[in-house]
Amino acid sequence: MLPFQDAAPTPASDWRHIIRFGRNVASYKFALGRVLLELGRQQRTFVSLDDLAVPYAAVVCEHLRVEDRQSTSAMSRFLDACRSRNRGELDDARLAEVTARLGFANVIDAFHIGRDGQPTQTPFFVDERSSRQGITLTDHLLALANGVQSSVLPLEVDARWNLVQTSWGLGLGTRVVSAEITPDEEAVDLYVPARLRRGPITGVRDALSGYQDGRCAYCNELFTDIGTKRVAVDHVLPFMLMTQGWADGDLHQIWNFVLACYACNSAKRDRPPVADWMPWLEKRSEHLIASHHPLRETLITQLGPDPVRRHQTLARRHTAATAMIRPWKPPVS
Repeated sequence: MLPFQDAAPTPASDWRHIIRFGRNVASYKFALGRVLLELGRQQRTFVSLDDLAVPYAAVVCEHLRVEDRQSTSAMSRFLDACRSRNRGELDDARLAEVTARLGFANVIDAFHIGRDGQPTQTPFFVDERSSRQGITLTDHLLALANGVQSSVLPLEVDARWNLVQTSWGLGLGTRVVSAEITPDEEAVDLYVPARLRRGPITGVRDALSGYQDGRCAYCNELFTDIGTKRVAVDHVLPFMLMTQGWADGDLHQIWNFVLACYACNSAKRDRPPVADWMPWLEKRSEHLIASHHPLRETLITQLGPDPVRRHQTLARRHTAATAMIRPWKPPVS
């Protein structure tokens, strides 16, 4: 079965739903997600607020060093304490005390709430603050944190966090990135517009993985890592068309990028997929747009202002591509 079409939510899809769509103030949600995965890898079960506060504050401080804006709120006593720690005005013990008291006021309550206002089916911790001053990690979280995608999930959290904080910090709303390939390297990075004089924010692999459920776009196999060797950033409509008279937009744009396993990328080579596969790409784009991802406005600009026109754009471009190059049939269509 293709990604986005699961008959019932899985723990992994519920986790990604929280990271993509959850109603938390974004940075707090990302920070808690990062820490939960790390605690889960340590096979922790019950975690007191005091123990949770130390790694939670540390990862927030880390991101504040890169971008001072980490919240939609105008004021935050917790963030102010983290800034004071970064300036050397507050010691670790005092920061931990402030974090335990102020840092979890909303994020623990709202972590499991999805975009529809309802909790996800899978709980990743049980809130026991009122009885034990802490949280208990569930077996679902422990299984995710130690499963086949244990190295993939933290990168997805970081990528989403990096894009959001850059968008906020530059005052761009959701219009933040274009995609560029660094010459002579395998890495594909996401950049802010060149006029803003900022470098790469995060990798395309990390940014897109969560919107493919950590799977190959063509065969649906799970990625166990998203390093440069085994996971390729593939042009759905081959980039070589640009040298053969292509006249319908730039093919080196984020709408045309997917992640593919080594086997599928090698088999596909410089061919477009068959038409039966294209609804996958359309659905992936709509998921990115619906989640108010920082790529939202980029995709709207590249494909069209509404779902009907985006469908027409993709259909037109696919028809033109397959008229020029014989298509390839993926293992899953």
